[in-house]
Amino acid sequence: MPTLCAITNCKSVSRALCYVCHESLCREHFDDHDHSFNFLLKSLNTKVKNFDDRLEDLTNEELIENCYEKLDKWRDDSYKTIDRLYEKKCQEIKQRFHENLNQRQEKITELQTKITDLLQEEDISRQNINLLILDVENLEEEMNKLEQTIFHINIHPLILENKSIMIEEINTTHFNLTQISYPYHIIDCSNKLSKPIASNEQYVLMYRMHNLHLINRELLPIKQIAWPHGRIWDMCWSSTLNRFIVMAHFEVYLIDENTMSIERIETIVRRNWWSCTCSNTSLYLSTYEQGTSIMEFSLQPSIELIKEWKSPLICHKDEYIKDIVCNNETIALTIYDKKFLTKRIELRSIKHFDYIWSLKLDIEGECHNSLRCCSLYDNQWLVADFHNQRLFHIRNDVKNFDDRLEDLTNEELIENCYEKLDKWRDDSYKTIDRLYEKKCQEIKQRFHENLNQRQEKITELQTKITDLLQEEDISRQSINLLILDVENLEEEMNKLEQTIFHINIHPLILENKSIMIEEINTTHFNLTQISYPYHIIDCSNKLSKPIASNEQYLLMYRMHNLHLINRELLPIKQIAWPHGRIWNMCWSSTLNRFIVMAHFEVYLIDENTMSIERIETILRRNWWSCTCSNTSLYLSTYEQGTSIMEFSLQPSIELIKEWKSPLICHKDEYIKDIVCNNQTIALTIYDKKFLTKRIELRSIKHFDYIWSLKLDIQGECHNSLRCCSLYDNQWLVADFHNQRLFHIRNDGKLKTIYSYKMSPWYITLFGECHNSLRCCSLYDNQWLVADFHNQRLFHIRNDGKLKTIYSYKMSPWYITLFGPNVLVISTQNSVNFHKL
Repeated sequence: MPTLCAITNCKSVSRALCYVCHESLCREHFDDHDHSFNFLLKSLNTKVKNFDDRLEDLTNEELIENCYEKLDKWRDDSYKTIDRLYEKKCQEIKQRFHENLNQRQEKITELQTKITDLLQEEDISRQNINLLILDVENLEEEMNKLEQTIFHINIHPLILENKSIMIEEINTTHFNLTQISYPYHIIDCSNKLSKPIASNEQYVLMYRMHNLHLINRELLPIKQIAWPHGRIWDMCWSSTLNRFIVMAHFEVYLIDENTMSIERIETIVRRNWWSCTCSNTSLYLSTYEQGTSIMEFSLQPSIELIKEWKSPLICHKDEYIKDIVCNNETIALTIYDKKFLTKRIELRSIKHFDYIWSLKLDIEGECHNSLRCCSLYDNQWLVADFHNQRLFHIRNDVKNFDDRLEDLTNEELIENCYEKLDKWRDDSYKTIDRLYEKKCQEIKQRFHENLNQRQEKITELQTKITDLLQEEDISRQSINLLILDVENLEEEMNKLEQTIFHINIHPLILENKSIMIEEINTTHFNLTQISYPYHIIDCSNKLSKPIASNEQYLLMYRMHNLHLINRELLPIKQIAWPHGRIWNMCWSSTLNRFIVMAHFEVYLIDENTMSIERIETILRRNWWSCTCSNTSLYLSTYEQGTSIMEFSLQPSIELIKEWKSPLICHKDEYIKDIVCNNQTIALTIYDKKFLTKRIELRSIKHFDYIWSLKLDIQGECHNSLRCCSLYDNQWLVADFHNQRLFHIRNDGKLKTIYSYKMSPWYITLFGECHNSLRCCSLYDNQWLVADFHNQRLFHIRNDGKLKTIYSYKMSPWYITLFGPNVLVISTQNSVNFHKL
């Protein structure tokens, strides 16, 4: 039976079969049916082209404009939040500072009232006087603390968290008579006569058993000569003449420390001399008589009388000047009033003997012996009370309380806080800007990813339709699939057009505890107070332990990993280190990155992501040590006649200059460590030819010489000689083999040597110098150098003088100052943390 046409109500017999829909059709309806498929494809093609137009309309970014507006508002609001915290903390610092002043001012006023009332009373009890004296002493102690107090701000870079800024206070002085122990060396001088002594940087000259003896720094007598000129009353050193000056009763002599020759000064007439002292240009001699005179003599070109300074200018007619001592541009006089039996010390200028200050000494009775004094660091003084067996320690600013308080009101003590807050605010702005730009880019990227995905689908559908229109036989399944794809794409287009990017922005919240303000005394950096480490991280292998720190974190290498340690000494991040042995590392505040030096390559470490990035612009060389200033990165090479390469930090790391021998060291010398501090750079240097070690301080601008200090470390140098800077431009040097730390003052003089029971690493005394001589900077341009083999740390002052040598019983290798009061020392087997 013939099949009818599939079209409803058509009674005609089918004449054709459609391969698309598999339906049988008559001739008339088959032609219509064929045209309908073509029409469907063309309509689908038109629809897809419409999608393309709609997608084009979306590219004007109107859909994400509101996101930019929100981000703009967040950035502006964050700026205001930072400004509010900035202003609040500036005000808090100022308020705390003036509260201190006002408290002392109230006490001063209260004491002045008490004194005025007591002066008006007829009967004054001894108890009232004693209570008043106690109040004055307490106030003076408070004034001393106040004058030595600074506000230190430990500011965390803004990471859009609350704990962004931490403020601590630090103490930076040093000289403390209460810590004088029993003498570690005694020279017997058993007679009743006085024992005049004088010293320079190398030797002590003393009179004993009718001889002059020269004692070196190891307290060994190295030279002596018979003294035939009778009793010696005083002696001093002249750096201008490079001679000791020895005063007999009526004559004065020069002593050459090299030859021990004795030469009488013929131009000085015979008088009853008592005391002597030298400035850089003059020799001063005092007479032994009531109404003492002081004779001033030139030192160069010859010793000639300039002037006689007489009573009543320098003392009253009934007074004796018992000692005179020059220091810088001043001269101290100890004076005994024979009429009233009082004693005092006065400070005067050496130019015109102008009065600076005077202090009455609590010494009763007559004064049959000398009242000797000596100058200390920082223009302080020490006076010897023979009969009562006491030492008077006198500060450099003996002024009345009101004057001292007035000097403090210029807010210089808190100026550094304002500078740090300014930098924190600027850095926080930049942090916010970086996040703002990042999120803007992220929104744009995600928006265009959506557009590109739809564009690819539109292009794919257009290609399919074009191909189907060119085919003669089109299946129904292909048409259905195409329709489904178009419907899905239309649904996606509808969603895309209805989609907006919503940003859920949390406002920046900086809590008040983000910045903590405390008061810290600035006068105490004292390595003798280093106790057993309060925290030890085990690192039991024989390789060196490079360490570096910023205000928040300590970076260290341990067990083939880099570890980031926070201020609570908790490991917070780590990453595997695949680039071989690490020789040194440092922190760059400019790049906000740690810099890690492998043997031939240098890397940047991001403390936030712990990413490792090789610095491609630094060529492969045999690198040894690294350090950063605010503008430059310095890398030293491991070779005789070491070079130091200087690289810019911004806008990119590029070579600026190579500093070579003989400018920075001699051809036979190795530079064992380099450390920047402020505008200076410290170099620890090993001379392979003469087996000597020294630390030098130079300017970073032209590597101009500032000072140099020879380190008492014997033998060859196998390990590092590391140093670090301390407060007040002092330095600490680690002596690995002798387990010592050398504390060096800010004038380049040795302050002291401390024993450290675990060898502080990266310093060598015996054998070839295969490793470094490490140092680190301390506050106030001081330095610390590690003597690995002798287990010592050298503390170096900011004037290049050795402050002290500290014995460290575990050989100190690397040393760094972690925050304001934690000293970190790496040894062969551990990393040790010491609170200062």
